[in-house]
Amino acid sequence: MPIEMELQPWLIFSGKGPDATIATWQIAHIETPAIAMFTSESHAHEYAQAHCVETSRILQLDPTRFIRVLVEAYRAGSRYAAVDPHAESARQVFVLREVLTAAKRVLVSDRG
Repeated sequence: MPIEMELQPWLIFSGKGPDATIATWQIAHIETPAIAMFTSESHAHEYAQAHCVETSRILQLDPTRFIRVLVEAYRAGSRYAAVDPHAESARQVFVLREVLTAAKRVLVSDRG
């Protein structure tokens, strides 16, 4: 599957510019929360209404910008990403380092 299809989830942001933060989801027994990402705008909207500030923005970034957000989140200490999280569970949880390694492999192979 092309990278464009795999790496275009919906994300929730609060704030703007360098102070913007991405919505997270707390995994039980893990100190740092996971990045919350969603397979549809409606899933993101439901989560934002329940867990985020009123001024949150829901965006679907292009794959390159999405990877940059993941890299920055990893540098800031995030280690996981959760797909379609809600109260007690998520559809899937990924190890962020593995996602970034796979993305790098795909991007390098697309160049060559």
